[in-house]
Amino acid sequence: MAILFDLEDKKIYDVYAKVIIGTDEICDIIPKGNEEILKTVSGRHAEIFIEKEDYYLEDLDSENRTKLTRYGKDFSMTEELDSYRPVELHSGNDIMLGKYRMKFIEH
Repeated sequence: MAILFDLEDKKIYDVYAKVIIGTDEICDIIPKGNEEILKTVSGRHAEIFIEKEDYYLEDLDSENRTKLTRYGKDFSMTEELDSYRPVELHSGNDIMLGKYRMKFIEH
C-alpha cells in the first residue's frame, strides 16, 4: 500500500492499483488549493500504477510536464519525465505536476 501526501494542502490520498491525477472531474485524485498552482496541472496530468508489486509514475502528455525528485544518502536528483514513459517510484520521492507538489510514501 502507498499514499500520496499533498505538500500544498496537506491531504493524504491512498494509491491503489491505478490512479489518475489531474484537474478533470473523472480523475481519481483532483488537486485542490492555490489557483495559480492548479493552473499548471493538466486535466489528465499523470498516472500511478502497480506492475509486479512495484509502483510507476507516468506523464500523460501534460502541458507543464511531470517531474520526479529522488533522494539518496548524499544527493537528490530531479528529472522531467517523457510522456508515456513510466519510471519506477520509491518511497520518499517527490512528484511535481506542473508546480503542484506531492510526496510518494510506500508503507
